[in-house]
Amino acid sequence: MKLPERYNYPSPGFASYWTEPTGLRLLQKLGYTPDEESVRQYAALYWEGDEAVDPLISEFFSGQQHKQAHQWLNEILLKSVSNVKDIPEALRNFFEELEQVPDWVDFNRLNRGARFVQRTGISSANILRNYSLMGGYESAAINKPLVYTGALKKGAAKRMMETYDFWVNVTGTDAMSVGRPGFKSAGKVRFIHALVRHYVQKMKEWDNNKWGIPLNQGDMVATHLGFTLVYLEGLRKVGFSPTAKEIDGLFHLWKYIGHVMGIPKDYLPDEETQAITGLYKWTMAQPGADEDTKALADALVDEPLHAHHPKEWWAKKLQLEAHLAFNEYLLGEHSCQRIGIRKSKLPAIVPELFKAVNLAKEPLIHGNKYLYYESAASGRADQDKLRSIFLKAHPTVWT
Repeated sequence: MKLPERYNYPSPGFASYWTEPTGLRLLQKLGYTPDEESVRQYAALYWEGDEAVDPLISEFFSGQQHKQAHQWLNEILLKSVSNVKDIPEALRNFFEELEQVPDWVDFNRLNRGARFVQRTGISSANILRNYSLMGGYESAAINKPLVYTGALKKGAAKRMMETYDFWVNVTGTDAMSVGRPGFKSAGKVRFIHALVRHYVQKMKEWDNNKWGIPLNQGDMVATHLGFTLVYLEGLRKVGFSPTAKEIDGLFHLWKYIGHVMGIPKDYLPDEETQAITGLYKWTMAQPGADEDTKALADALVDEPLHAHHPKEWWAKKLQLEAHLAFNEYLLGEHSCQRIGIRKSKLPAIVPELFKAVNLAKEPLIHGNKYLYYESAASGRADQDKLRSIFLKAHPTVWT
């Protein structure tokens, strides 16, 4: 089986993760170490795009009628396809199928996962930024489409805001019902990914043989794991103790989000050990960071300096140093060195104090149903407030 040139086993960066405490603990939970053949089989996903949406992009969104196609898309996502007239049959058929909720989806479990996300409050933004996103910059491959679409010129602040807005939308209560903010966001992002895939492959600099298809299924699953397994591990590192039901809800929620975004159901984990297997298979064949991804990491480090909030320069600098402190605490010194980010000027005890507060609160929240729901409500209010701050700088995201 021919694989893209990006295949690099064992990974020069991520392989060491599985010899360190966090990785060893995950492998112990898994009970075995996947072999290279299973890693190679996973790498075949780098050739796969979105079989349902890619043809629609070629037919409707990339020609002269692309403006009309975007209007159709926005109207369908806003009203549902049954309430939209005069659209192409292929587009109607696609959305009629997408709007059919699969038999395996349980909305009680979806909402349980959403409440877990909500009760973590601003800690989630910290983990997603400083662990899931920054940690991904150890791979040159998954981030290469970002470079080709001009991510550095657009700026890390705008990219962070768009990602966070999407994440808040899909993790709301009942958010993934048809016509609700999460379903609309996931559906729209699916088409944006397909558009990026279409146009990047037309660039003469892009080489499928080297990188695989842009935004391929293998990298999409890895991104999904950043919102589930890596996210969970990050929360545990800062003092959260999710219950079995919360973990089940989180994976179920993101399995349905992934389905709406075009990832085949069988590629997505149902529970934590399946996610560990997937993370191992993806990480173990990743090329290391290159100058492009180091530039993306640098841009994310400097993001507070260019963000809309806070206004004061000293506060921006303090926020930058706080993020760097959490980068090292969550990722580890060696990972930070590989992506070229410096040590924080703040004392290392800062993340430990943050963890201590969460450790003290967790037993109280788990032991009292009222406090649990109150923490979910207040946490979601904090998440919405942070999104509002982001949106002041760039008010025209997912409409």
